[in-house]
Amino acid sequence: MSSQLYCKPHTVQAQRVRYIHCLQSWGKYEEVECEGLSVLKVLRENSIGKTNKEVNNLLSQLDEKNLDQEFALLVVEIVVTLVKCASLIQNMAVHEYDGLLDLIKEVAPWFKVLDTNAREKLHRVLVTYLNRITLIMAGDFKRFNGNLVHKFCVEALCHIKQSSLKDQLFKSVRKICSSLFSQELGECSGIVDTLKYVLDAMAAEIKVV
Repeated sequence: MSSQLYCKPHTVQAQRVRYIHCLQSWGKYEEVECEGLSVLKVLRENSIGKTNKEVNNLLSQLDEKNLDQEFALLVVEIVVTLVKCASLIQNMAVHEYDGLLDLIKEVAPWFKVLDTNAREKLHRVLVTYLNRITLIMAGDFKRFNGNLVHKFCVEALCHIKQSSLKDQLFKSVRKICSSLFSQELGECSGIVDTLKYVLDAMAAEIKVV
């Protein structure tokens, strides 16, 4: 009887993730953001409670020695969903992209502990929508902080090179450059530096090939 009643600490949060997917399918992207961040906060607090070690990260501390695969999958799945919804929200505040970028950076090592199928599937989704966000930002450079756009370009291209979508790198670089070239260079500080990075990344890849 006790075994039937037993459930892991994150079981309830797993059900909330199912609800998040429902919200996403209904186009309630802002609600997905709120619910997703709330679940990540609970998971992080539970993790801190186990380790008794306070951390400043947005995500739970990755402990590969005592890792629960279901827990890891939850963390990655939520972040990927948040990235996807961020690419679909038209009026997302500029400052919110900073937090999103932090999540993307923090979730990177979590992919490594997933099984191959889950890792490749979720990483493809992350790359697809991270690239979409980057193109949106590159196309409206004046609205966004130039340094932030540059950081997203760096992150997007790095993830593309590490994914099964690596063959899309040149296509992504071309689109980013096209968006940047279409804007007034004198009005947007940082465009030249971002262009230089993107073109250098493409040149480096050509040398490897």
